[in-house]
Amino acid sequence: MSEPLQIFIAYARKDANFLDELRTHFTPLERSGKVKIWYDGKIEPGKVWEAAIKENLHSADIILMLVSADAIASDYFYEKEMTNALARHNSGTARVVPLIVRPCAWQATPLGELQALPRDGKPVSTWPDRDDAYANAVTSLLATLNSIRMERAAAAEQAERERNQTAEETRRQQESAAAAAQEAERRKKEQEQAAEKQRQL
Repeated sequence: MSEPLQIFIAYARKDANFLDELRTHFTPLERSGKVKIWYDGKIEPGKVWEAAIKENLHSADIILMLVSADAIASDYFYEKEMTNALARHNSGTARVVPLIVRPCAWQATPLGELQALPRDGKPVSTWPDRDDAYANAVTSLLATLNSIRMERAAAAEQAERERNQTAEETRRQQESAAAAAQEAERRKKEQEQAAEKQRQL
């Protein structure tokens, strides 16, 4: 089985109940070994919390941002987590996915350029049944996870082809150099033999 992909969850304290509900819906994916979920509640005692957040945010494959008015109003969420997440997203080293948990003007933020969850960016709190909202979000994330795996597999195959081509080219160059050396040695011997015959005349 391939290594599980890492999902980092950023959220505001006032949205902790949404985080708890979402984690429950992630349980099947975690148990299958497909993903590992990280959020600040997993910081070990004695760890520097900001360093732990930064480390896990920078190693995540998907950065899931639980968006609400409180999250947008949070300086840490907006200026640190979102800024760093979008920098990784723009560099192609991670995917940033907004998950709208409560109605807010999220489209006015840089996250407004991204496809949001649940379906159509409809806030979780406005769904008649929150389970439907989370199920929709997790299903979409599963598709994203599969897409990332396929992209990485394709990239690995391409890298392997390039390595094989490089190795083959190196082998050919070495064979060509060896053949050239043998030919040079043969001509040298012929010249020496011709010179020796000339001396004997």
